[in-house]
Amino acid sequence: MTGLFLEIINMSITSSFVIIAVIFARLLLKKAPKLFSYAIWSAALFRLICPLSFESILSIIPINTSSVTKDILYSELPKINTGIGVINNAVKAYLPPGIPQASLNPLQIWTLIGASIWIIGIGVILLYSLISHAKLKKRLINAIQEKGNIYICKSIETPFVLGIIHPKIYLPASLGTYEKEYIVLHEQTHIKRLDHVVRILSFLVLCIHWFNPLVWAAFFLSGKDMEMACDEAVIKRLGGGVKSEYSSLLLSLATGRRIIGATPLAFGEGDTKGRVKNVLSYKKPSFWIVLIIAIACSAFAISLMTDPKPSQNLTVDSNEVQYSDTLDDAVSKAILNLDEIKYSDFATESHVILGTEVSGQAEGSKSVALTVYAMAMNMEFDYSAGWFEEAGGSNMPVAISFDVNQEGEYILSEYWMPMDGAGYGPSIKEKFPSGLYKDAIDTQKYVYGQIMYCYDDAIRHWELSQADVGNRIENLLEIIMSSPMESSNHQEYIDEHPIEYREIVFIGSHAMDYCFTEFEKGNQTGLKGNIMASACQDIMAVYGEEFNGSFSNGQDWYDAYKVLVSQNEDN
Repeated sequence: MTGLFLEIINMSITSSFVIIAVIFARLLLKKAPKLFSYAIWSAALFRLICPLSFESILSIIPINTSSVTKDILYSELPKINTGIGVINNAVKAYLPPGIPQASLNPLQIWTLIGASIWIIGIGVILLYSLISHAKLKKRLINAIQEKGNIYICKSIETPFVLGIIHPKIYLPASLGTYEKEYIVLHEQTHIKRLDHVVRILSFLVLCIHWFNPLVWAAFFLSGKDMEMACDEAVIKRLGGGVKSEYSSLLLSLATGRRIIGATPLAFGEGDTKGRVKNVLSYKKPSFWIVLIIAIACSAFAISLMTDPKPSQNLTVDSNEVQYSDTLDDAVSKAILNLDEIKYSDFATESHVILGTEVSGQAEGSKSVALTVYAMAMNMEFDYSAGWFEEAGGSNMPVAISFDVNQEGEYILSEYWMPMDGAGYGPSIKEKFPSGLYKDAIDTQKYVYGQIMYCYDDAIRHWELSQADVGNRIENLLEIIMSSPMESSNHQEYIDEHPIEYREIVFIGSHAMDYCFTEFEKGNQTGLKGNIMASACQDIMAVYGEEFNGSFSNGQDWYDAYKVLVSQNEDN
């Protein structure tokens, strides 16, 4: 259920951009026939229904259509990758960090709760709608068939269409002959255009995406556009001379329209003021204007329904790529070329080779088949003023198979990854040699060192753009020291800001250089010095070096460490 919920979240994120784009397009089409405004809502409906799309050079979608992956549930530092840094940062601040060695991450629990609330919400809306529909049907018991699918009912005040396969038109008994002609033509236009089918489909989509306020806005706005498009069809058919009578009819039917508002299988009149204004201002456009608008709207809809094509330099055919003559380089390139599309400014990787296995010559060639079992991490970063942010990544055991030819070149033949969900552990156990399984299943064993390597690579890459490591660490320290103000224990400040503190640790040797420079200035006996000393100890532990002990403050720790280093150098 959580996997389905995350997929719905991704669809809703992409659809939100599409809905906003359509709302702005409606403003530009304000004086155009409402049929075009109604038609472009199909792009939003498509995105809300279909999890898949196709690529097009016309696409204007600026965001990643898979912003939330399953990896977020197991990541120590969960994040989303919408492709828009401001949104990523805003959401990241509210995502709870993972807990190493815990059976469940906090985000897994919250996602399960969210998925449960989502299902309950769907059930509540459907139940309410079914009850409303039953009440409406009860009111229609005494409806009299006039002809065909047209029924007259004394207990209703507004006309509407009810049903899907055999839709029926229900009219108030108070309508006169000419009024009835206008309304029947209006409702028949709805049926002819299959609006009754679109409406129920839109309602079901609303039930699925009920948590997204933009979907509610799209549901009601598209309904208004649908009604106005039908009004225009009636005026076009009967002529502009009926505008005044038709507008008066709409006003007379305005009362009572809310009775079917929550019934998905019925829809009728609404937004009387807007419809009257639209009817009175409607003018039949020329053929060429209609053609131009139709072409523009079609292109616009396609641009919203399709995904952007990936840059050609990011697509890789793994069966044809030849790597260098070092195994580490071959593994590194295989990891980086795993994803065909990257939405970030810079991608890097870190891997730990757990073991290798040679299985002899590859079939039909003189190459040697080599499988590398490794713990692979890839991270992506987006650069902005002053620093960078994580934009995505993964960490998992992999089995990478190469054909090694006589020239020592590594040609990738398979990149194996474990199954998701319940099959994760068993698939690793089946694929990896028994002696490597324990290390392969423990993703936390190497994670800090690998993240620090990726951060170091990102910093070195960004040095060409004048990265300010010192300023970043100062900002992180200021955030950590900001609360809790009443405590004198530096560990409580660290516990209050685990994300900021871990980032200092991830910066690794660069963070140690900064801290040591501050310690060299002296007088780091307060909170800042204690936090820096703690970070240095954690960084050194990852590097396999430990210098702990009981010290009154961070400056004392550094001074003692400096003496030890000096003694070792003398020896």
